[in-house]
Amino acid sequence: MLLLCGALALGSSCNGNEKCKPGDPGYPDCDNPPPPEKTYNIGDLYNVNGVKGIVFAVTADKKHGSILAIESITTMQYQWATVNEVTGATDTLDGAKNMAAIKKMPNWATNYPAFKYWDDKGFYIPAKNEFTAIFNNYSTIKAVVEKNGGSFDFVSTGKTIYSSTEVNQNRCLRLVYLSNVVYFSESIKLGVSSKEFILGIKNF
Repeated sequence: MLLLCGALALGSSCNGNEKCKPGDPGYPDCDNPPPPEKTYNIGDLYNVNGVKGIVFAVTADKKHGSILAIESITTMQYQWATVNEVTGATDTLDGAKNMAAIKKMPNWATNYPAFKYWDDKGFYIPAKNEFTAIFNNYSTIKAVVEKNGGSFDFVSTGKTIYSSTEVNQNRCLRLVYLSNVVYFSESIKLGVSSKEFILGIKNF
């Protein structure tokens, strides 16, 4: 009987289900298929294995995407940089590439406090164009962030948000979201202001 089961294992689960074949849900144990993979929509709260955030972008199948950390931090606590130097973090599409460039710099953990802060949490600072998806869904994300104890008020106060995209050794790009209008301007990396923020995002 064991030999028979071993032979059948190539085409069935040895449970008498002759219709069970490769490609079927749950193969080879078609009587007990796995649960469907979770899907997400923009504005959903993501909480998996201790990683928590708000979904702001999803793939076509809605199984993967990007999340925004609920927490907001000010550059008064964590600056973009404490030194002026060229880092090569110039990508406008992918902040993860900018994070990788920063981490190649000597003494990066000391000289780039905001990057270190988010890297420790498994997040990275968005590149310029990654902000578009976030602020296209501002109202939805703001409501969820605030419901979960965070802060996301960037309209009434005219706050600015640093991107991870470098311009030159002294400056990087920052986003300004005022009266539902998004625009970018250059800002000094060493700037410190109570109205300047650095957000963290992560892909899943």
